[in-house]
Amino acid sequence: MKEIRSSNLTTGVVSIFFLLIFGYFRFFIPYHLINLEQNQLFLFSKDYILAFFDKPGAFANIAGTFITQFFIDPWLAASILTLLALGSFFLIRYILKVHRFKGILFQFLPIIFMVAVQSSFNYTINFQIGWILSLAFFAGYISIRQITLRVTYGIAVGILSYYAIGGYFIIAILLASIHELFYREEQKKLYFILAYLMLVILIPLLSWKFIYYINIKDAWLFPVSIGTLSHVNFFLYLHLLFLPLTLIVVYFFLRRTSVKAIEFNWNLKYGLISLVILALLGISVIKFAYDPKNEAFLEIDYHIQKSQWEKVLQLSEKYPGTNQVVMYYTNLALYKTGRFANELFNYKQSGTSGLWLEWKRNETAPFYGGEVFYQLSYTSEAFRWAFEAMEAKGPSPRLLKRLALTSIAHYKYNLANKYLTILDQSLYYNNWAKHYKNCIDDTTLIQQDNELLEKRYYVAKNDFISDISPNDIGFIKLLENHPDNRMAFEYLMASYLLNKNLKGFAANIYRLKELGYSQIPKHFEEALLLYMGITRQNYVPEGYAISSDTQLRFRDYAETFAQYRNSPELAAKWLFPQFGRTFWFYMQFSNSN
Repeated sequence: MKEIRSSNLTTGVVSIFFLLIFGYFRFFIPYHLINLEQNQLFLFSKDYILAFFDKPGAFANIAGTFITQFFIDPWLAASILTLLALGSFFLIRYILKVHRFKGILFQFLPIIFMVAVQSSFNYTINFQIGWILSLAFFAGYISIRQITLRVTYGIAVGILSYYAIGGYFIIAILLASIHELFYREEQKKLYFILAYLMLVILIPLLSWKFIYYINIKDAWLFPVSIGTLSHVNFFLYLHLLFLPLTLIVVYFFLRRTSVKAIEFNWNLKYGLISLVILALLGISVIKFAYDPKNEAFLEIDYHIQKSQWEKVLQLSEKYPGTNQVVMYYTNLALYKTGRFANELFNYKQSGTSGLWLEWKRNETAPFYGGEVFYQLSYTSEAFRWAFEAMEAKGPSPRLLKRLALTSIAHYKYNLANKYLTILDQSLYYNNWAKHYKNCIDDTTLIQQDNELLEKRYYVAKNDFISDISPNDIGFIKLLENHPDNRMAFEYLMASYLLNKNLKGFAANIYRLKELGYSQIPKHFEEALLLYMGITRQNYVPEGYAISSDTQLRFRDYAETFAQYRNSPELAAKWLFPQFGRTFWFYMQFSNSN
C-alpha cells in the first residue's frame, strides 16, 4: 500500500510539474515560439535537406527545424516542447536509476535548466533535440552489459552521433567515459576511456580538415554555441554539466558510505524541501531567463503581421520602457487606424527614429524596418529591405511573402514565381503560394486582391534614387509620383513636426485639399497656430479653418507658459497634465530634435 501511495504521489507531482511547464510555454513565451517559426522555413526539398549536411549535427538541425514549423500554433508549440521535456525526464530518470540514484527533485532540475535556455531569444529547439539524442545514446550504452559489445557500440554510435547531433556528442562521450571510469570494474577500462578521448579529438578535427568548411571552433561546438556570457548561458552550463557532475558526486558519495543506493523517500521534510527548491528555481527562470519586454515586443510584432492595428495600440500603451521598434510600430498602427495626425503626441516620440528605422546591415533593422515601406506602397524599397534581411537571416515565411508580393506589384512575375516556388515546398505556406501562382498564371485574379491592387497603383511612375536618411525616406518623391498617397503625406508632415521643422510643414499644408481632408487634423492645427504666431502670416489652406477649441487651448497653453517663462522645468511640470499630448509641449520641451 505504501508503494502504491508513493507511486501515485510521484505520478501526481510529475503531472503537476509538466502542466506548469506547459503553462509556461503557452502563456509566458508563446510569441517567442511563434517568432522562432517566423525566422526559419522548413522545405520538403532534397537540396534543402542536403544543405544541413554542410555542418555537424545535421539530424538535430533537420529535426529541430522540422518541428519548429509547427510553432505557428502556440498550443501545438507548448505541447511539443512539453512532450520533449517529458521524454528528457524519463531518460534522465532511467540514467540516474542505473547509477543507483533515485530522487524526483534531481530529475526535474535539468528540465528546468532546459526551459530557461529555451526562453532565450538566441536558442532554438535544435539544442533540445541534440541533448535528448545524446541522452538516448547514453541510455542505450549503459543498457549493454557485455564490455566488448558496449565499447563497440560506444565508438560506432559515438562517431555517427557527431554527424547527427554535432557538439552534443561530447556530452554523450563524456557520460560514457564517466560510466566506465567510476561504475565499471573491467581491467582495461582506461584503454576504452583513452579511445573515447581520441574519438572526441580526432573526429571533429578530421571532419573539419576533410569534410566541413567551417571554423575549427564550430567543429567541436556546433550547434552548441555558448555565445556571449549571460544569465541564460549560466543555465546552459548547468544544463549541460548536470548529469556528468551528478554521476561523479553520486559515485564518491556511495564509495564513502555503506549505502548501496541513494534514495529520497517521500516524506513531509523531503517534500517541503523539494517544493522550496523548485519554487526558487522557477523564480530564477522568471527573473533571469524570461524577458517580459522582449515577449511584449514580439506580441506587438505578431499583431502587426496580422494587421490587427487596434491591438497593437493597446499593447504599446502597456509596453514597459522605451523601444524604438515598438515606437515605430505604434506610429504605423496610429496611421492604419486613422488616428495618426490627431494622436501622434499621445504616445512617446523620439524624433523621426520612431517613424522609420535607420538602415543598418544587420539582422534586425532590415527584418523589421521594411514594414513601413510596404505600407507606404514604396514597394521597391520594401523589396530591398526584405532581400537584405533574407541575406542576413536566411529564408523565412514573412520575407519570402514580402518578396513575392512586391515582385508581383512590379509585374516581375518570373521573380515572384521564384519565391513562391520556395514557399510551395513548405507545409503551412504552400496554399498561399499556390494562390499567388494562380494569380500569375491568370492575372485577372489580381483584380480581386485589394492589397495587390493598392501596391500596384502606387508604384512610382518616374524613377528616383532611394536615399534613406535620418530626415527623409523619399516622401516628397512618393508624392510627386502619387499626390494622393495619403500615408506618404501624413508621414511627411509627421517627420516635419518631429524634427520641429515648421517651415517645411507649412510649405506642404496645402496638400490637405488635394487629398480631400474634410478638416485640419488636431496636431496640424496646433503646429499652424504656433508657426503663424511666430511668422505673423496665415498658412491655413483656403476652405479650412482652425477649430475654436484648438484656439482656446492654445491661448490657455500660452498663458500658463508665460507664468513660468523663466523656469522651464516648472513650466513643463504645470503644462504636462493638460498639454503633454500636444505638439506645443513636444516642440518646447522635447530634446528629440
